[in-house]
Amino acid sequence: MAKKQQKRSYAGLWIILVAAVVLEATACVQYFYSRAAIRQEAEYRAKTELRRAELEIEKHTIEMETAGKALAMLAEKYVDIPDSIFAATRSVVKAIPHTTSIAISFVPDYFPQYGRYFEACSSRISEDSIYTRQIGSAAHDYTLLEWYQNGLKDEGGMWSEAYLDDSGSQKWVVSYSQPVHNRKGDVVGVICVDLSLDYLQQLSEYLQLYKGSYYSISSSKGMDIVARPDTVAGRKYTIFDEEIDATGWQISIIIPDEVIYATVRIPEVGRSYYYITNDNSLRKGDKVLVPYGPDHIPTSGEISKIEYFRPEEVPLAIDQIDPIFGRDFDVEKEIKK
Repeated sequence: MAKKQQKRSYAGLWIILVAAVVLEATACVQYFYSRAAIRQEAEYRAKTELRRAELEIEKHTIEMETAGKALAMLAEKYVDIPDSIFAATRSVVKAIPHTTSIAISFVPDYFPQYGRYFEACSSRISEDSIYTRQIGSAAHDYTLLEWYQNGLKDEGGMWSEAYLDDSGSQKWVVSYSQPVHNRKGDVVGVICVDLSLDYLQQLSEYLQLYKGSYYSISSSKGMDIVARPDTVAGRKYTIFDEEIDATGWQISIIIPDEVIYATVRIPEVGRSYYYITNDNSLRKGDKVLVPYGPDHIPTSGEISKIEYFRPEEVPLAIDQIDPIFGRDFDVEKEIKK
């Protein structure tokens, strides 16, 4: 009788052990598939938002190309009237809010009364101010520049590599150019429409819908137009790419494999909150500016903890956390004093 009870006890124990193993294995499988599902959802979202960003940037580049074509039509209408050429550049800059500078550059000696080089240029100085002048000269020989040479040889229009426009807008820009013809159909000049890299950078930051991500844009030749930030260095990340059809540029969304969560204490209220950041140089004790309250008022705080999490393991959903604005340099300067 005792032996039967002992066998039943062993059998019961084995059943419990097998059940425990099965439960553990089931939990592991569920954990694996849940992580895979989260990653699949994150990848789908990243690709969707990348496509949205590509369409938004393409919209602006098409706007610049449309401005160039409209200006070419005006230039060809008034091809022998310099004053009207100046007025045409000014009117198009006024009509297109996102362009920084527009120019019409003619082949050398086309308007001898202005010297060998004639480039009518209008630049946006501020929202309500446009500066129009002739900038062609021996010192500014536009015939040597890429956008001018592109415009002479490509009837369909071309985008340049990024360069510093030191005679026009005084900014780093990319330029769309296309030829201007006289009434005989001969190429006599080139239209140049500038889009500043600052504006593209601001646009990429505005489009940063996937928190913790970065955007970068490169030309068809692989040159940076909007470069990835230095904070990407030293971190593992996943990159998704999309081509901008209108220009041949490539836009990329860069998603670090780990998300940086900072616990920030706000002295004004005596409480700590989670914030997200892309800056892997931040450390415990650093002073930062963070949004606080329903109005997201910039408020000074101090980092009390830095933690790295995989996207599927974050303690609080990324969409529920605000990003750190940046270091509070004013506070740090006061401390150093």
